[in-house]
Amino acid sequence: SDLEVMCKESVVRMMLIGTNVWVATQGKDILYTNQLDRSVSRTLVGHEKGPVQDLVRVGKSVWSVAADSCICSWDPVNMKLRKKVKTPWVISCILHVNGVVWIGKIGRAS
Repeated sequence: SDLEVMCKESVVRMMLIGTNVWVATQGKDILYTNQLDRSVSRTLVGHEKGPVQDLVRVGKSVWSVAADSCICSWDPVNMKLRKKVKTPWVISCILHVNGVVWIGKIGRAS
């Protein structure tokens, strides 16, 4: 399938939003595909360095964290980057529980 061809990097995380699958890879990009026809609709570029460590749904946004120490907020409807925040940490994971966003950090950014 097109997804197998486009996923040249190892898959780190996948999440389903409606009929769309978001795929975080060992690279710096996020693939966005429709689960019904399995074609890659778009590659989202926001992080400067991979891997993209995690994805989470936060309200009407999807947030991603990567080895570049950034948190990116994406609009899942128009597939655009809403906001990018640089942190002083390398973040390994992110979780949204009851309105609070938790981040797991590996250490200080270099």
